[in-house]
Amino acid sequence: LNKYIYKEQLFAVYVYVITTLKKITLQTGLRAEQTIIRGTSETNPYQLKRAYLNFFPNLSIDYRRSEKNNIQLSYSYRIDRPEYEQLNPGVIFTDRLDYWSGNPELKPQYSHNFNLELSHNNFITNSFSFTHVDNSIYNFSYVRNNSHITIDTVFNFASRNMLAYTLFIQKQFAQFYNLQFSGMFAYFNSIGTINGFNGNSETIAFKGFINSEFMLPDDFKLQLSASGSSPVRDGIQLYGARAALDIALQKKVVRS
Repeated sequence: LNKYIYKEQLFAVYVYVITTLKKITLQTGLRAEQTIIRGTSETNPYQLKRAYLNFFPNLSIDYRRSEKNNIQLSYSYRIDRPEYEQLNPGVIFTDRLDYWSGNPELKPQYSHNFNLELSHNNFITNSFSFTHVDNSIYNFSYVRNNSHITIDTVFNFASRNMLAYTLFIQKQFAQFYNLQFSGMFAYFNSIGTINGFNGNSETIAFKGFINSEFMLPDDFKLQLSASGSSPVRDGIQLYGARAALDIALQKKVVRS
């Protein structure tokens, strides 16, 4: 039996200012948040008490060179709070060899997000981004000592970073072919310890998606989609390469 009473109160104030000068649009904002948390377990003698005040600024500069070409530079500071299940110290049994246990000491994660986006001719979009996260929330599994029991839980990495380049292409060719492509090349790293062990890691990853639509006679449409991603090391966990291919044929039977 596990009875955990959790209460979270959030008070927020928002201020935004938008200024336009010829081809430049400047948007600035500030959000203040007061968070109060109380958690009590009636199963074991544990109480959670937290209260913290945060300020989250954001800034966006949009330069429209022409109707079809645009440059945007943005920065934001954000918070992601743990969910109730992640803070619940009780044990949830999946089966006799696997169970979930939350972490009542889990902290919210804070991220600094920088992004530069260049759009050309409403056709190609290039995006360069950098994200630094403090107290990064991380789900992981481990096997308890001298047993075959797997424990799923969550904790905070000290910090994580991601540097990425993203390319997006969308183009309609005449009336019979539509193309969409997106690809991302990124570098990730994680810094911290897991159950007392060194959890530092870094990886370079790629993933891509392409979708082609062919408009055929008699209201038929042929769709071909393919996606793939390289192997990725995320903390102590390694995910293998993945690929998928989908083919669909559609026939419109009712015309509007």
